[in-house]
Amino acid sequence: MFLEVVKQSGLSKAEKKVGNLLFGVASKLPSIIEKHRKILAELVGKGSINNNSHLDFIIDYLKENEKQGGELDIKAFDETCGIGKKATPEELAVIVGEVFAANKDKLEKGCRKIEVFSTLKEKVPYAEGQIVKELFDKAYAEKGYKEVQAPKVEKKEDKAAPEEEKTAKDITDLVGRDMNSLLNSKRLLEQHEKEFGKIVYTRFPP
Repeated sequence: MFLEVVKQSGLSKAEKKVGNLLFGVASKLPSIIEKHRKILAELVGKGSINNNSHLDFIIDYLKENEKQGGELDIKAFDETCGIGKKATPEELAVIVGEVFAANKDKLEKGCRKIEVFSTLKEKVPYAEGQIVKELFDKAYAEKGYKEVQAPKVEKKEDKAAPEEEKTAKDITDLVGRDMNSLLNSKRLLEQHEKEFGKIVYTRFPP
């Protein structure tokens, strides 16, 4: 499959980063979007998909699109997934600032960090995930926002089964494993006592 994807990309040689992307195209696609493998391979070959975060975003988009009917609108696909787009760290920093400004009220009142970060990722799906996260965390810390933690879900403790009552039994009560069907008859007990007295004879295994 990988060699087929390499062939579809139109590349005869490439850097390791591009090779990893092609391997991702070969191995990450679920069956419902396998029909788009050739398109993705070609986009990697053209440099229109440039990092793993971008590829993952595109795969999620295609899966959701398939659930909605499967007809792929190329224009919407290109626009939403940022096909062919690139941005320098300086340009990304500006976009981060714009996202913070648009979500100022929410941030000041307190919200979960991931809510705003998800909005940023949707604006720059083509950007390297690690770079975006570093810029976001830096701006978040500089502005002194406090994150609201998600409510903890309390785990229900399983109620321990009550311990069986530990009571000592007289050895004469431990007859035939306490099963009525295995109890010795009164006649056998009298005969045993007559011959052996109170001595208890057992056998192993029972």
